[in-house]
Amino acid sequence: PSSRRKVMMFCKRWPCRLLSSIVAGVLSSPFRVFVQEAEVGVRFYASSSTRGRGPPATASSVAAFASGGLCRVVHGQNKTGGVLHEVGKEPVAFFGSDVTFAVEEGRNYALKIDDDWLFLWCGVDQGHSPLRLSGPVLLATKGASLRVEGTLKLAFFFSNQGGADGGVLEVAEGERKKAIRLPRTKTPSAFVTVAADDVRVSGPGVIDSNGLQGHGLLVANCSGFRLEDLFFLNSGGWALVVRNASDVQISNVKVFSGADGIDVDSSRHVLISRPFVNSWDDAVVVKTTLGKGLNSEDVTVRDAQVLTRKSAYKLGTESLADFSGVTFADVDGYDLDRGAVIYLRDGGQARNISFTRASFFFKEWRDDDKLFGTALEFELQRRGTKTTPKNDDDDGL
Repeated sequence: PSSRRKVMMFCKRWPCRLLSSIVAGVLSSPFRVFVQEAEVGVRFYASSSTRGRGPPATASSVAAFASGGLCRVVHGQNKTGGVLHEVGKEPVAFFGSDVTFAVEEGRNYALKIDDDWLFLWCGVDQGHSPLRLSGPVLLATKGASLRVEGTLKLAFFFSNQGGADGGVLEVAEGERKKAIRLPRTKTPSAFVTVAADDVRVSGPGVIDSNGLQGHGLLVANCSGFRLEDLFFLNSGGWALVVRNASDVQISNVKVFSGADGIDVDSSRHVLISRPFVNSWDDAVVVKTTLGKGLNSEDVTVRDAQVLTRKSAYKLGTESLADFSGVTFADVDGYDLDRGAVIYLRDGGQARNISFTRASFFFKEWRDDDKLFGTALEFELQRRGTKTTPKNDDDDGL
């Protein structure tokens, strides 16, 4: 009885995280995937009904393939059919529980059979044999590089601060190089923080924040950052944040988040290509939270696929400075509440904002906020005592 009481107390304290762990450990994917007749491993990722716990709002299966070819997907139950989504192409409907189609290197695919989602990714592994760190990773040397193969999971505090330019921190299948262990600190704002110029972070592995109430990756006050071929999991806060940075390129990242997916905040000359986001809150957002003069300028998001319980592609809501030259091109969104959104509520202005070749597919989440199924939504307001928005023309929208 005393053991049972302890277990029940634990369940009351951490119900969502415990349930997610049990579900992820017990349930298996209903899908089997074959590429060029060779079977590909498929993993199931649970969802959460509560924002900020780590998992997204939509459960899914994921299969990663290294090279293109003929792909066959089989659903383990007798389903009536589904839809195959690929960015820039019309959705393809099919009947039955077995479908065959061609996959190409450098492309991502989303397949839905009834309410079961399967995501097919090229070039990003799902990790294994996690290397557990009891504290965050700080990259604060110019030219530093972090390469992750396998899984880097938050569970030591590493830093490559100091040393000569071009210092390297390598993490790969239980191997650590040029790592310094520091004592534990208070809960970090991010699992991985980039605070120097010309830093590179790459995969093809996984960065698992393990429910941290913060960011999976924070890039702040720097330039020349490059990120590619990584899978970010289980952030309780905004997963990937680019804040007051410039000359940033992000390519082929996958994000499963319990809050926002990717947030570009008061940054300039940012390119995000081929992202895949499954988030509880807004999927890809451009903000200005840092005050007047710290604008978001020349931001491009292209060839994107997202699932979210909230907005797919958004400007705002935080808009303390201006937005200009923001482009969303060839972007898809599935199981959405809202599609393209601009909320200017803090005095900032928006000019030359473009949504081009966007496809949105909606789901009625019944969250009772905003308008379900809104493809385009614009709001101009004043909140609190912040500056009054100017009733300017919609210049270049």
